[in-house]
Amino acid sequence: MKKFIKNTLGDNVDEKTVLFKELDLIGDDADEFIQRFSETFEIDMVGFKFDEYFIEEYNIPFLYWYDRLFRKRKIKRKEFDVKHLEKIIKEKKWIDV
Repeated sequence: MKKFIKNTLGDNVDEKTVLFKELDLIGDDADEFIQRFSETFEIDMVGFKFDEYFIEEYNIPFLYWYDRLFRKRKIKRKEFDVKHLEKIIKEKKWIDV
């Protein structure tokens, strides 16, 4: 898994790395990573809901300013780490966090 991430994203990670938070993957880049991950390891992604984990790229400016002006709190998304992806590879299907 670590080698896959290094080859795909160019970043070194360990099993505790929270992938998208620490590597700043969002929008199309996050979507591309998830697709490559599912294809490479033949993962059934039926239960995966992109918008629960990532902000769509076209929503980023709007949500950022809405959050700053009106909500005064950070936009929260579910997170998962490299260890969770390794578990998914063993199961061959998406496991929600």
